[in-house]
Amino acid sequence: MLLETVFVAGNVAAFLHYSLICILIIFTIIGVSIAPSRACKAAIIESNIQPAAYGDIKTTLLLGTAMIETMAVIGGLTALLMSRQAAHSITIYTALAEIGIILAVCIAGLTFGLSCTLPIGAACAAIARQPLLASKITRYMLFSLCILVTPLLLSSIIALIICYQAPNATTLPEALRLIGAGTSIGLSSIGPIRGLSILAQSGCHAFASNKNAYQQIMNNTMISQAIIETPIILAFVISIFILFTLATTIEGSIGLCSAALCIGLGTLGSAINSSYIASYVCKSLAKDPTSENRVPRFGMLYQFFIEACAIYSFIISLLLIWYH
Repeated sequence: MLLETVFVAGNVAAFLHYSLICILIIFTIIGVSIAPSRACKAAIIESNIQPAAYGDIKTTLLLGTAMIETMAVIGGLTALLMSRQAAHSITIYTALAEIGIILAVCIAGLTFGLSCTLPIGAACAAIARQPLLASKITRYMLFSLCILVTPLLLSSIIALIICYQAPNATTLPEALRLIGAGTSIGLSSIGPIRGLSILAQSGCHAFASNKNAYQQIMNNTMISQAIIETPIILAFVISIFILFTLATTIEGSIGLCSAALCIGLGTLGSAINSSYIASYVCKSLAKDPTSENRVPRFGMLYQFFIEACAIYSFIISLLLIWYH
């Protein structure tokens, strides 16, 4: 009877392990397939509007699609690392801990796939309206997508650490600790990824409205992107603290998971709302480039007020980790 119980538990652990790998691949495929299709649709529409800009639009689409493939590479490498674990050595706690990997990579990856089409489509539209500014618009889009990849890379780093710590999880508190680390970085990636894509989209639209405001819009974008990315950096720090904190009791692991939810949900709105302010500034600069000395400063002031919410969540999360 004891041997049968051990055999069944081993089968459940292996089933969960390989199911999580399948879920990771499925979410990666969904994200990677949705983004290029939407971007291609936007490129085709804009090419019909401005046939003379077909070559520049095609180049922009190809470069943007190449950036989207970053998600496929990260998802594939993560799945490969997970599959290296021998089936006979997988315990139920190891399999449960791997849920943290899925939360970290899949949430960030799917959000990235659904969001990166915004700057690509907006860049194609801007090129169709300002063909002479095509090279600058493409550079702006690539710069924005490189920043947009950052939350995905930070999530993959946390997933990699979880992947190496999961085989050592021998108790439920340890498994919950690793799930909390993945939850923290996964949920916190939604706001920055979405916010950065909204800002990049607004910047491209602003270029289409006024080609003479390029430098002013670019300066505002660079500063605002740094502010919008603050929540994911704070969440990354919390995830690292959780990964290297001992959890010996269920109560302690619940405290760590609470810290993860606190930073994950607490930073969700700050990045998105900060991007709305930065977008309004881009639109204002497109209407009046001479307002660069007053409008961006006003916008950044209120962006800092909004980011204070993320800092409050960070402080509470630290306290929850400290007193867990």
